[in-house]
Amino acid sequence: MSQAQSTGVKLGAANIDDLGRALLLLATEVAVLNDRQRVLEAVLEERGIAVADAVRDYQPAGALAETLNGEQARLAKLIVEALCPPSA
Repeated sequence: MSQAQSTGVKLGAANIDDLGRALLLLATEVAVLNDRQRVLEAVLEERGIAVADAVRDYQPAGALAETLNGEQARLAKLIVEALCPPSA
């Protein structure tokens, strides 16, 4: 669940182009990360290390879980602030 907080600014017609650019940027980043993960899994598989199922099933805990949660919250906050900058 996202921990990002709304800035209180509403998206309007004037923000549609910005919203489109943000969505395309995020979609591109997701595609690149997906490609890199699949390539890494294929390279490891070629070297006799099957990791696809292990990665899919892995449940982070402890410090790693905290780090991942923090990064997700940071990214969500950046996206909300980019789409709805706080009023100055």
